Amino acid sequence: MNELQTLTAQRDDVLAKIREIESSCEGIENEHNAQRVQTLNLEQAQLNAQKQELSAKLSSINSRIAAINAEIAVLSGTGIDRILEAIKQQRWYFFKNKTKVLLDRDTGLLWNNPQYIPFFKPDHRSFSIDEAVLMAQNLDADGFRNWKIATRVEYEKISSSSAGYPYYTGT
Repeated sequence: MNELQTLTAQRDDVLAKIREIESSCEGIENEHNAQRVQTLNLEQAQLNAQKQELSAKLSSINSRIAAINAEIAVLSGTGIDRILEAIKQQRWYFFKNKTKVLLDRDTGLLWNNPQYIPFFKPDHRSFSIDEAVLMAQNLDADGFRNWKIATRVEYEKISSSSAGYPYYTGT
């Protein structure tokens, strides 16, 4: 009987292998395979739904991170950024140790500071061209000498901009 049991066990193993081969050859037409495919399809659909939920959540998290980074950038750089922006918009530059000289960013020319140069004579009359040229040639503004009178184009350029010439009172 021992041999009979061994043979019966071997036969059952062979039959199981034959059923397994048969089911794989039949494909989806096999009832067992069809049930397994249905189960796998259901599991796949559930996983795809979870994936979409996680993708939406990830997108929300990424947008929040971007907003946080933008706020951090605004909070961390405001002082320096404002100063640099103000410098970019500034037209006239004053020198710390040369108070009688100005630099015009737009023309690239050095100008004498009008606080130190009289525009008019004491009796409020204008200087003649010859007097102005002589005065400009003799002017010593913090070591800068031999100044020239602005050309008409240069004068129009500085007077036409919104920044204008500093200290100009219009009189």
